[in-house]
Amino acid sequence: MLNNRNDNLSYLANSNSLHSNSIEPQRDESKSFHFPSFSFPLPVVGIEVLREKISAVALRYKKRRWTIDKTVTKSIPPPLDASMIANKIAEVLDELDIKSKQIVTCLNSSDMIVKILSLPPLQHPEQELPQLMAYELERQLPIPLSQAAYDYQIIQPPDAIDASDATTVLLAAVRHSKLKEHLDLMASAGVFPKAVMPSFLMFLNTLFACGLPTSGELGFVGAVRLSESIVDVVVLEGGVLSFARSFAPKMETSYDFLGELRNTLRDFLPPNGRHQLEKLLIITVDESMPFNLTLENLIEALAFSHCEHKMMRDGFTLGLTAGHLNIPYALSLNLMKPLLKEQRAKENMARRERALRFGPVTAMLVLAVTAIFLFNQTETSQKKLIEAKEAQQVFERKVEEKKNLKKLSSDLSRQIETLQWVDAGYPPLSYRLYQVAISTPRNVLLKEVNTPPQPKRQKKEIPVMDTLIVTGYASSQSDIEDFIQQLRQHSCFAEIRQDNTEERIMNKQKVLLFQLSLKSSPVNANE
Repeated sequence: MLNNRNDNLSYLANSNSLHSNSIEPQRDESKSFHFPSFSFPLPVVGIEVLREKISAVALRYKKRRWTIDKTVTKSIPPPLDASMIANKIAEVLDELDIKSKQIVTCLNSSDMIVKILSLPPLQHPEQELPQLMAYELERQLPIPLSQAAYDYQIIQPPDAIDASDATTVLLAAVRHSKLKEHLDLMASAGVFPKAVMPSFLMFLNTLFACGLPTSGELGFVGAVRLSESIVDVVVLEGGVLSFARSFAPKMETSYDFLGELRNTLRDFLPPNGRHQLEKLLIITVDESMPFNLTLENLIEALAFSHCEHKMMRDGFTLGLTAGHLNIPYALSLNLMKPLLKEQRAKENMARRERALRFGPVTAMLVLAVTAIFLFNQTETSQKKLIEAKEAQQVFERKVEEKKNLKKLSSDLSRQIETLQWVDAGYPPLSYRLYQVAISTPRNVLLKEVNTPPQPKRQKKEIPVMDTLIVTGYASSQSDIEDFIQQLRQHSCFAEIRQDNTEERIMNKQKVLLFQLSLKSSPVNANE
C-alpha cells in the first residue's frame, strides 16, 4: 500500500479497516501546493462533531517529522443534547491521551458561504491580497462583514502564477452566531480550538491525502461525502479546487435529497456540459450509503453513469491536520481569524491601559532603567545612524513614488465608481466588460464601449443590455482579427461581428478605426 517514504502515514498502511474499494492514502513530495493559513507547535489534535458521532485524530512530532499517533471514533446515542455531546467530546480526548491545547475543529454548517474568486494578477500577493480582499469581502458576502467569520487563501500553485494570470482565491465565511454555537459547544467540553476549518475543506484535504486526483486526471473530477448530518461536495479541475458546497440533507423523501444533489452539480452534468464531469466519487465511511440509498439510485437520479462508490472507514478527520503532514495540494482556512484579530487588538489595548497606570515612583524607575539601557546602546545607535540615512534615501524615493500613485489613483477611483455602479445594476455586464478588457491586444486601443440605444423604460427598470458596441483603433486588420479571436474564447459572447472599419491618421501614422458588435450569450443564473 505505501512505500518507505510514507512513514508519517504508516498507521494507515497497517490498518485493515480500508475496504478494497476504498481510497488508499498516498503521498507525493515532488510537488506540494500547500498554502498554510495557520500552523501550531506540537502536538496537534483534530476533532469533528456530527449529529451521530464524534471523530478525532492526534499528531505527534517525532524525529523531525509529524506522525499520526491515534484516531478515535465514538457514536452519540439518543437522545441528543449539548451535555451528552460535551461528555462524549471529553471522552474522546481522554482516549487520545494527548494533553494538547493546539486543537483544530471542523464546522459542519449548511449556512457556509463558499466562493472561488478570480482576481487580477498580483505581483506581491502577501502585501496586495489583504488590501484587495478588504474590498471583495464587502462585495462578495451577502451578510454584513461585522457579522461574518471568514478566511481566504490563494489556491493555485506558486509555480503556476504568471505575471499575466488571474489570482484564484478560495473564500469561506459563516455567520458569527453559527461559529459561536460551535465554540460554545466545544467550551462546554473544555475544548478551546485554535482554528476552525469548514467541513468541505476537511473532506477535500482527506481526498488529497488519499491520492485524489491522480496525475492522469486533468479534467473535472467531483467527490461527494455522504453522511446523515452533512453532505460535502467538491469539484476539482486538474487537481485544483473549482467548486465547493456543504448542505444538510433534508430526508422527507430520498427524492428530495437526490434533487438537492442534482441541483448542486447541474453545471457539471449533462445536458449542460459546460464543465463536463469525467468522474464522480461517492465517499462514505461504511459499505452501505445513508438513507438506504444505492449507487444505482444516484446514477439514475443524476443521469450520470461515471459514478464510483468508495469507503473510508477511518473517517475524514485526517483532513484537519493534513497541512502538518506535507500532503500535496492540502489547503487550510481558519474561520476564527477575525475573532483572533479582534482578541489581539483588545489585548494590546489592555497592555496600553496598564502602562498608563504606572505611579510617579514606578515611572521614575522605568525612566532610570531606560536611561541606563540607552547609554549602553550608544555605540550601536551610532552604527545604526548610517543605516538610517540610507533608509531615509529609500523613504524619499518611496514618497516620490507615492505622489505618482496618488495622481493615478484619482483616475482609478472614478473608474472604480463606474464599475461599482455597473456591478450593482447589472453584474453580467460588468463581467463582460472585464472580458473585453483582458482580451484587448497590445496593438489595439479601445476608444469606447457602449450599448445600442435602449427603449424608454421605467426609472427602476434595469435595461436588457444583450449587445456591446466596441469601438477602437488598430494598426492593421490582423490586429483586429486577433482581438476578435481572443473574444471568441469567452463563452459569454454568442456572436462577434465587425461592423465598420475606416482608415484614420493618428500621430502621423495610418490606423484603422473599427467597430465590433458583441452579442451576449444567455445569462446563467449562477454566473
